[in-house]
Amino acid sequence: MLNLRKNIEQFIDSYVEKLKQNVPENTGALKNSLESNISIDDNGINIGIDALDYAKFQDMGVNGTETSYGSPYSFKRKPSPFALENFAKSIGASPFALSNSIFKKGIRPKLFATDTIDKELPNLGDAVINGMWEDFYETNKETKQ
Repeated sequence: MLNLRKNIEQFIDSYVEKLKQNVPENTGALKNSLESNISIDDNGINIGIDALDYAKFQDMGVNGTETSYGSPYSFKRKPSPFALENFAKSIGASPFALSNSIFKKGIRPKLFATDTIDKELPNLGDAVINGMWEDFYETNKETKQ
């Protein structure tokens, strides 16, 4: 299973790098939080991507009270202006005005993860199959000697 693991790790590492290229960037915190998380054992293969909690909201967007993006997420209360202070400062806005605007207009989907996985997922099958064949070949080569 060494080749299988290696191929999957290479695929996921490449995928994370592509995510980092596509992620919206303000402070860089979201980009810097992206990491692969892979475990392979007798129970199977577990593949995950770790990121800050708000990655899903940036990717899929959040519906506002006046604007809908078709997102599964919607605001039920206004975002805290205090949580928006650094972002508001970086764009020269009032945190309170920004909070009101985001609550009404929502957050437009960026689809950085969705588009990347849609494009790259077919390559995962190739990585898995090639790794399995390489492991099979090496195992059979060792037993014939």
